[in-house]
Amino acid sequence: MTLAELSQKNLKAEIFSAPVVADELARMWKEKRAGIQEVAREIHARKPRNIVFFGSGGSSAALYSGYWAALHYLKLPVHYLLAPDLVAAQPGILDQHSVAIGASYSGKTVDTIQAKGIVLQQGAPLFAITRRADAELAKGATWSITYESIALYSSPAYLTMALAIELARLRGEGSAELDRFEEALESLPSLLRSIYEPSRQMAERIAAKVEGGKLVVLAAGAAYTLGHMMAYDMFGEFLKDHCAFIHAGEFRHGPLETVRPGEPTMLFLMGNDGSRQFSQSGIAFGQANGARVAVFDAAELAPGAHPMLDALVLYQSQLWLLYYRATSRGIDLEDYKYMHVVPFAAGDTYF
Repeated sequence: MTLAELSQKNLKAEIFSAPVVADELARMWKEKRAGIQEVAREIHARKPRNIVFFGSGGSSAALYSGYWAALHYLKLPVHYLLAPDLVAAQPGILDQHSVAIGASYSGKTVDTIQAKGIVLQQGAPLFAITRRADAELAKGATWSITYESIALYSSPAYLTMALAIELARLRGEGSAELDRFEEALESLPSLLRSIYEPSRQMAERIAAKVEGGKLVVLAAGAAYTLGHMMAYDMFGEFLKDHCAFIHAGEFRHGPLETVRPGEPTMLFLMGNDGSRQFSQSGIAFGQANGARVAVFDAAELAPGAHPMLDALVLYQSQLWLLYYRATSRGIDLEDYKYMHVVPFAAGDTYF
């Protein structure tokens, strides 16, 4: 395959949703809003004691946006757990007085389905968010909604942020600030279209800076799990890279000792919310002490964007970053060695 052929193939890879994300989110606002409102009404009617978000991989990272919005706007305890942790801990807070919210792109991710079993066993009503209606995660769920899209990260994030807005209103926790967030969420597709080309340009400019050496991805705030997903579900999965991820606010607590002339390569996903200060401190420290530093800045891409949307503002640039890094190395984004090819563990029914 020639480089030109690989370039075109990678632009059509399932993971490369950058060209369709804006239109897909606009469609969801139009087609799925009523369904989200109905789920919110039924959840509110149950008067839950708490809400638990859970998932695995990219879907888990996506749910963090809904959790983050709920954490900020709801005066109701909300929790965020990776599916394996939910399975291991079997949390006592999860019962018939709770609501669990789980997401899965395939609908049959092994760890997420195990977590679903715990949720149902402990009597908690489940809201399942999946790509397709026939998903295993949706079977037995109290509520389910589908997004029918390859936008596997943006879709659950968008839908759960909309849910947080509806729940806040139903609980009498509306505010002018919440209204502004709702307006920002509705207009997000338009914003993403306007920053599509700047996102591509930013990724093209930065891609070569993160090649070679020991790579660390740092993020915090609303963009926290986007950093996790890029390090592990993108660079690890598609580029086969060894890559570390750390909360930008935690870098000073030990990992700063790894900084020396030329390393590590520190890739910051910097939001425009209250976490910005932590990234700025890490950037200044890394630059002053010789690390290679690359920054994707949400405030540069979209200065007036709502800070709750930092992850989705940055996401298009990260897909382009993956594309440029893969194509420059001759990597086919749909060529797997293990994932979807061989079982990870004995007894796995999906791989």
